[in-house]
Amino acid sequence: MDLQIFGQGSPVLLLHGVPTRRRALHFLVHGLERDHRCVLPALPGFEGSTPLDPYDYDRVQGLLEELVLAQEEPVDVVGFSGSTYRALQLALDRRVRIRRLVLLGAMPGFAEKEAPLSFVADIRSGALDIRGQWLARMTSPGFADQNLDAARHILEWVDAAPTSVWCDEFEGIVRRPDLLPRLGEVDVPVLVRVGQLDAATPATLSEAIARALPDATLQIVPGVGHALGYEDAPGTAAAVRDFLL
Repeated sequence: MDLQIFGQGSPVLLLHGVPTRRRALHFLVHGLERDHRCVLPALPGFEGSTPLDPYDYDRVQGLLEELVLAQEEPVDVVGFSGSTYRALQLALDRRVRIRRLVLLGAMPGFAEKEAPLSFVADIRSGALDIRGQWLARMTSPGFADQNLDAARHILEWVDAAPTSVWCDEFEGIVRRPDLLPRLGEVDVPVLVRVGQLDAATPATLSEAIARALPDATLQIVPGVGHALGYEDAPGTAAAVRDFLL
C-alpha cells in the first residue's frame, strides 16, 4: 500500500473515506504527530496507487491487517465515512491488536442492500451525476457557497480514484454483512463523532452505533455536515487527540 507517515510515537492508522483523499485527514495529523506515528494508507487504486485487478474486498482488508501487524504494538484506528466499516471489521475480527477506535461519520454497513446497490449501478452507468449532488451530501446547507476553497477540495474527493475503483470499494462494503448487530462484540473504547446535519451518514445512524457498542463516546457536532475536517477541523482534531491520549 502507498503510505504517508508523519510523526513519532504510538501508532495511529488513519483511513480515508470512499471516495476521499488522504488530505481530508491531514487536519488530524497536525494535532497527533507530536505523540503519534500517523500512518495514512491509500486504498488500492486511490491517489494514483495501483488498483487490485480484479478487485477483492478481503484482499484489501488483509493488506490493512498486515499494515497494523507491522507496527508491532497495539494501534489506534481512525476511520472516516466508508472506511469506518473497515475499522470496525478490524476490531471485530481480532486478528490484530486495536487499542482504540475513532469513527467519523460512521457507516456500519447496510441491512437493506437494494437501494445502495442501485445507487452504485447508476453511478457506474453514468445515469447518476454524483458531482451534481456531492457537496449537498458532504456539507451543511450554505457551507459550500461561503467556503469556495473548501468546497473545491471536497469536490476533488470524487477524483481520488477512477469511478470504477471507488464504486468497487463502496459496493464491496454494501455486499458485506451489516455489522450493527455485532457491535456488542467490540471490546475496545470507541469515539463516534458525526455532524448534526450529515446527509451522507446521518446522526441517527451514529446514535444507533453508539448504543450498540459496549464502550462508546458519542459526539454530535451542531450545525455541520459530513466533512468534519472542513466544517469542524479544530473541534474534531481536539476531540480525537484527547480521546487517543
